[in-house]
Amino acid sequence: MHSIFTKIGADLLLTIGGIANTGADIPQCIWMPGHPQNNYLKKKYFSLTQKKLPQTMQQVSALFTDTHQYKETLLQQYPSAHNKIIVIPAVADSNYYPISTEEKENVKATYTKGREYFLFMRTAYFLPGLVNLLKAFSQFKKRLQSNMQLVILDSQAKKSKEFISKLEAFKYRDDVHIYDHIEETELKRIWASAYALLHPSGNSNDLLHSFGMNTPVIINTDKEYAEEIAAGAVLHASFTDHEQLANQLMLLYKNETLRNELIRKAEEKIKQFNPQQQVTVLWNGLVYATNN
Repeated sequence: MHSIFTKIGADLLLTIGGIANTGADIPQCIWMPGHPQNNYLKKKYFSLTQKKLPQTMQQVSALFTDTHQYKETLLQQYPSAHNKIIVIPAVADSNYYPISTEEKENVKATYTKGREYFLFMRTAYFLPGLVNLLKAFSQFKKRLQSNMQLVILDSQAKKSKEFISKLEAFKYRDDVHIYDHIEETELKRIWASAYALLHPSGNSNDLLHSFGMNTPVIINTDKEYAEEIAAGAVLHASFTDHEQLANQLMLLYKNETLRNELIRKAEEKIKQFNPQQQVTVLWNGLVYATNN
């Protein structure tokens, strides 16, 4: 690595792998997200980055991460590293935006018999929890006698014998719609037309996408790292507690004022997560790394 850096005249090494390069003799910056993404391989790699963390902290000049919560966690282990642990803020994607009422009606006519719907998009680890989702939706339907539908976007649900067995015996099965392999353009239309997104993972990009499309969110309560983006602009429920989730579905459905307030607060959040802010923080971090 030394000969490569010398040949190209590099002043700084920036890597996104979360593990310091032991062969680098120039300042290093590392990108290390504070939580694993939602598939097995990324979780496994995340575990490796944590194992290598002591070595990484010794070698890097700056460590970039995605939440203040994770920075505080790192500072508990490395209290002297306050300046070199830098939080890079998320950015809202301008390609996710509200659609017209007419287009929403067309989407509902296509996918849910023209009726309003809650949208659930599966994350890789959540499949067993779909049964809890059905239980929550069942309680919602029984108590409110609503025509509300449930749309599940999931490439794996139909392969789960347990879930399909439960769905076949489900009293409100005609109000549950499962779709898979939806193209991105159509996904955005379905997402922007939903009454609310039921969001178990706390993925910051998904939250900002929903905010940008004026789709309110019910987020899983165990995703504390999402609070830096979500705080005040979402409802919370444990997705393993179907009673709690059902109560939040009912609250959002019955209280249109609350729903509109969540949309308003989400619009304010979007303004805080802009590209220029992210670029400025990143650039200042690179300058810090080269000077320290």
